[in-house]
Amino acid sequence: MWTDEQLIEQGWTPDQIAQHRAEEAAAQAPVEGEFPIVEDKTSGLLDGSTGWAGLSPTLSAVLIGAMFIMVPFSMYSAWAANGQPGPAGADGEDGSSFHLVDSAASLPECTEELNNQIFYVAFEYGFQVCQSTIWLEVNLTGPQGLDGTDGTDGANGQNGLNGINGLDGDQGRMGPPGTNGVNGQDGANGADGTDGTPALIVTTAEPSGPNCPQGGTLVQTGSDLNVNNILENDEVSSQLYICDGVDGQDGVDGSSTATMLVARMTTAPASLGCNGDGQLLQYGMDNGRGNGILLNGILESGEVMVSNLICTESSLTSMTDINPGTGSSNVQGHTEMDGVLYFQANNGTTEGLYSYEQDGTLTQLKTGAFFLDLTPINTHQLIYMTDNATHGREPWIYDASNNSTWMIEDINPGTTSSLAQKFVVHGDMVYFVATNHPTNSNRNIFSYNVTTETVDVASTAFGFIAQTSELVVQNGSIYFEGGGNLQKYDPATNVTTLVADPWIGGSSNVEHLHLHGTTIYFSAAGIANGTPGSYTYYDTTGQELWAYETTNNSSWLVADIEPGAAQSGWPDSSDPEHFVSDGDLIYFAAGSYQMPAGSSGVELWVHDTTTGSTSLLADLLGTTQSYPAHLTMYGDSIYFTADGNSLGAPKDMWAYTILNQTTWKVETASGMNPQSYVVFDGALYFTGSAQAPLNAELWSLTWLQSTSIVA
Repeated sequence: MWTDEQLIEQGWTPDQIAQHRAEEAAAQAPVEGEFPIVEDKTSGLLDGSTGWAGLSPTLSAVLIGAMFIMVPFSMYSAWAANGQPGPAGADGEDGSSFHLVDSAASLPECTEELNNQIFYVAFEYGFQVCQSTIWLEVNLTGPQGLDGTDGTDGANGQNGLNGINGLDGDQGRMGPPGTNGVNGQDGANGADGTDGTPALIVTTAEPSGPNCPQGGTLVQTGSDLNVNNILENDEVSSQLYICDGVDGQDGVDGSSTATMLVARMTTAPASLGCNGDGQLLQYGMDNGRGNGILLNGILESGEVMVSNLICTESSLTSMTDINPGTGSSNVQGHTEMDGVLYFQANNGTTEGLYSYEQDGTLTQLKTGAFFLDLTPINTHQLIYMTDNATHGREPWIYDASNNSTWMIEDINPGTTSSLAQKFVVHGDMVYFVATNHPTNSNRNIFSYNVTTETVDVASTAFGFIAQTSELVVQNGSIYFEGGGNLQKYDPATNVTTLVADPWIGGSSNVEHLHLHGTTIYFSAAGIANGTPGSYTYYDTTGQELWAYETTNNSSWLVADIEPGAAQSGWPDSSDPEHFVSDGDLIYFAAGSYQMPAGSSGVELWVHDTTTGSTSLLADLLGTTQSYPAHLTMYGDSIYFTADGNSLGAPKDMWAYTILNQTTWKVETASGMNPQSYVVFDGALYFTGSAQAPLNAELWSLTWLQSTSIVA
């Protein structure tokens, strides 16, 4: 039951409170059937459309609680009381009724009849009362209660997704240097670099002219690209002229006495019997004896007191006996690579590749059928032709760094041979003659790239390339014999051209190519005569010495050593071959039966490139030809093999000494049939056959100096 104070707080007047108390007293004994009827204003919230069904459980609980609170304001009840009811009192003022609407917009107009009536606005969770025609909000908020006790912490929620990284902050200051860490292990060795090429320096006398008015010296430098120990024109990278100055004035003649000793050194004459590089050292007093001139500073013949003959005597040594006893090891194909001599030999059981070192160590490296045309392509690899019974005769590589061999390509597939040979090296390319035709009827120029290890057909010649055709490298181009004529292959343009055709319309039979400076010398038949196809259409010079100049693309007949026609009516030929150069001179073997008078057969000849003259150098056997071959420069002499006694007898080693222009037989190598000459370790090595028990083994020829006094 509400107290009067509570009712006053709710806005009740004293009269209303008194009336209310009276009604409560009368209600203590209610009369059956007399229940007051209170207007129900909540039907609109219970019809399912705008009623409580659409409210949340929380709001429903609030409304129910509000109804219980507001009952005293809207409901009046009569309760049964003991005794008879008293007389009816005067009518009191109208009480307030409880009303419920959805929203403020649903409130009725505030009139006198609704004055002091309270309405609960459901959707605004509040009460409004009609006062003097104005709806006023009723503030039911009581004083703030005490804070409740904190509830227990709820369970941690799941971690959220990582946010986007923020921008990098400014770089902090550099900290102090740390201590050095422990050194790591050394990395693996890198691959070997490409082999370099040797550098050459060449000096030549420069005549007086625009480069040096007083004459001087030309110094040329460059890389030896083809590793032939000759600085060729296309290998020159720089040159320098060191010119002589103008001669100074003659000084005042010095004084002399009759006791002045003078000397002279000359080449020993052949009559003194000093073969090789013999020299004659003479000295005496400059006293004018023997019709000499007194005190002229020159030793004259009448003034000679002592003559010393300085000779170099040969020493012949057998280096190996690979096939012991009387058997022949058949040593051949000698070539030097990086200070080691390589060659093919037979030990009596198998053929093999051998090496011979300067300390005398002999090693059999590989076994096989043969190792032909051994050619160094760098400091540790040889290219050669061999047959392994599976692929025929093909090009192979031997690598001295790991003692391995491999076939670079099976050019003519299967057991058919490509017959690869005549290898020449230019830079990192190797060129050679081979065939990829099943019947070996066509040969081409092939190339092998040492760096990429690939093989290609470099040139298809105009006509057939002979199996024996030499290849010459000059100014980056490859010259060779093709179709009987001289042809050139240019690797830069991959074009092959015909450069020399001495016998126009026929086969010039070009062979034995030899490069001297920028000029290629060769043997060929040339100058056609008559009508093509007729009997008289033949070469008029026979097989003679020709030349081709690479700088201006010109060719000419150098010498018709054997002129005229033989009994058959065809021209005679001298067939020059075995060329070797020294300075401005070219030495070779050629045959002549008519010029000069008295000469006979194949002998030693020389051509002077300065004067253009060609002459017989030595006729060893008079009317019998000596057939010189294997011409090789060693020191100041040219060594060669020739018939020294009679035609058909075992061949001897001969030499021509340039210093004294003498030709002589190396007696220590008499009858040895020497061949395959090569200069190695300061000596001349060759294959020779001596008396039993040695036969066709490796020998060396060296020279020892001796001095003797002669009259």
